Amino acid sequence: MPRIALTEYDAEAIIRDSKRVTDNIRWIQTDQHSTWVKCELDVENGKRLNLKLYVNLSLEVPSLFSFSLILNNAFRLRGLDFNGSHGNKHTNDTKWQGQTHKHTWTDRCRDSHAYTPGDITANAIEDVFRQFCAECNIEFAGDFQQPPGIQASIEDAL
Repeated sequence: MPRIALTEYDAEAIIRDSKRVTDNIRWIQTDQHSTWVKCELDVENGKRLNLKLYVNLSLEVPSLFSFSLILNNAFRLRGLDFNGSHGNKHTNDTKWQGQTHKHTWTDRCRDSHAYTPGDITANAIEDVFRQFCAECNIEFAGDFQQPPGIQASIEDAL
């Protein structure tokens, strides 16, 4: 089946529509050696689109985390990288080194367009998550469980 192109206009229409998450934030560590935890949340919406909200957090550097609103497991409509690092690949050569930046869907760059936001005023992951949800018109009705702490093994301490 051919893949349907997503336009910037369509992405903005999805963002404008009211959405809701009723699941709780429950952290999953993919394997015992991973230094990252994640959470995947279903996003309820009136259009019955397959929308997911992904949350990723570094256990080694808890101030390093990201959120992504994904359509059909393929299209990142919005993203926020808190203290993330990378460069733009399309419209300009802006680089972020340990700096907060957002991604938005554009016709020209798809999900690769990033920019420095002026509206993220919080530092704690839960507060930033709630700001991201508000920007995406998502009502978060679940519980936000704090991330697990890091338990170093004896081998790590030596």
